[in-house]
Amino acid sequence: MATNGASDTIVPFLLERDKYEHWTIFLKNYLLAQDLWDVVEKGTDALLSSDKVDQTKKNAAALHAIHMTCSPHVFTLIKDISSANEAWNKLAEMHQHWQSPFLHKPPTSAVSLRGAERQTASRLEWAINKADWKTVHGIFLESSHRINRIINDDNQTALHVAVLAGAVEIAEELIQRMSETDLEIQDIVGSTALHLAARRGKKIAECLVEKNPKLPTLTDERGFIPIVGACASGDEDLTKYLYSKTPEVLLSPHDGKNGPPLLNYTIIGQMFGKN
Repeated sequence: MATNGASDTIVPFLLERDKYEHWTIFLKNYLLAQDLWDVVEKGTDALLSSDKVDQTKKNAAALHAIHMTCSPHVFTLIKDISSANEAWNKLAEMHQHWQSPFLHKPPTSAVSLRGAERQTASRLEWAINKADWKTVHGIFLESSHRINRIINDDNQTALHVAVLAGAVEIAEELIQRMSETDLEIQDIVGSTALHLAARRGKKIAECLVEKNPKLPTLTDERGFIPIVGACASGDEDLTKYLYSKTPEVLLSPHDGKNGPPLLNYTIIGQMFGKN
């Protein structure tokens, strides 16, 4: 993944949510020229070549090109995917999500980063994605970046990025250093760090709620509280934990915004009847 700008031999910019269509044109042409498009389009299982070593090399080369041309926060969406075909399709899926009129509208509080400030933020995001707390801590010490500062175009703080990256130790360190109010900061679609943690596991969620018990009641731009995301992801343990921390009035299937989808996801996840 590139940290400042994409290689001129691949595409002239990093993939952001508003650059997907142009990015695909540049990158597809590059992959075609390098004889790599077939592995992206079809996957290794569909290639005519029976040479497994050749298939593996092609997949690695294509995946590398995709990684190198993604911005840090887009990279986190595909960093655990080992197939170039699956990574490409995941980004196409996310493009449809980004194109939603509701989600695409930036909040009035959107922060614009420029020049040296953007470079520092990019370094910080890269270090978080590498789970390098020493570098993250050093950047905060050497720069004017406050720990609650927005660091990317999705209006995310370092904590948002750490949660998405699954960097548990960094997230815990940041939570200790942030105020209760800091933990309520929302990204471009209204997600707090707990909304994101609700789809990433129980450990970070527990740290967040212990620091700020109000977090389970906060809604994103769709009006959903964190437990809905946990239940939608099928994490029964985390769902039960957040259920115990969420006021019952917000969970009724007959009243309010969150009760009906929560009930629906518990049925889909077959959580009824379990202890």
